[in-house]
Amino acid sequence: MSWARLALALLALGLSAAACSFAGGSGAAVAVAYAGSLVDVMEHALGPAFERATGWQLRGVAGGSRLLANEMRAGLRRPDVFVSASPEVDEELMRGGGSEAGAAGGPSGQPILDWYVVFAEDPLVIAYRPDGPAAGPLRSRPWWEALAERGMRLGRTDPALDPKGELAVVLVRRQGEALGDPGLVRRLLGPDENAEQVFPEEDLVGRLASGHLDAAFLYRHEAEELGLPYVLPDPALGARAVFTVAIPRRAPHPDLARSFVLFLLGREGRAILADHGLPPRPPEVAGDLDAVPAAIRAVVGAGP
Repeated sequence: MSWARLALALLALGLSAAACSFAGGSGAAVAVAYAGSLVDVMEHALGPAFERATGWQLRGVAGGSRLLANEMRAGLRRPDVFVSASPEVDEELMRGGGSEAGAAGGPSGQPILDWYVVFAEDPLVIAYRPDGPAAGPLRSRPWWEALAERGMRLGRTDPALDPKGELAVVLVRRQGEALGDPGLVRRLLGPDENAEQVFPEEDLVGRLASGHLDAAFLYRHEAEELGLPYVLPDPALGARAVFTVAIPRRAPHPDLARSFVLFLLGREGRAILADHGLPPRPPEVAGDLDAVPAAIRAVVGAGP
């Protein structure tokens, strides 16, 4: 295990959905609202590399993708760039719902996004501490039996606010269907908002690494960043994050936003993602292609 990364994870216990600034020069800054599972790659890799390449800082806020989207709808957050762990969240923002009080999308009911680009995928896994009580059962028995053991402290995120939490419920439900066991969700997860299991996305990794939890539903790259062992469920169950990037309609700094998206989708950004366990997939554009900046269309091969 990388103890340096473990220390970083422990620091996450004190994080909330508040701004994470990437220190650097005194130049302009691009505001990025991003899925909390990307804290490490954003804060310690993409942010500094973007600043070195452009001279512009990256200031981000991490949180559950749906939570961030809700804040954008309510006019509480107005980022230049939105990075989500689920295209469904982007689709919801393209359907509208902005508030009149300064929402990223403008007047009430207007779309906040016109388009988004899918750029990476990552499966959901069950990560555990190698010296914890979950290690033996998860190494020797099917994961759904191991997690059902009495006293097992399991962690996940809120399915109403975070795609990772939603995927955890989907995974357990589909596994139960495959086993002919409709009660599996109730036995392993309890109610959707189970206070003993549900934690903010940006806190979950730290709680597992520090021993407050025995096992947790994480994305594979999060477990690998910390050197934590994990169980990969059957890929046929389809529990995986699909990461997207978009520039909201009324981004305060559209030029900076374009620069960041181009960096993320470019050679250096893709190499950084791969180095952090997120091998990029061929980018795909969804939504109004005409609204996508020409430079971004060219990078993703979506026309002139």
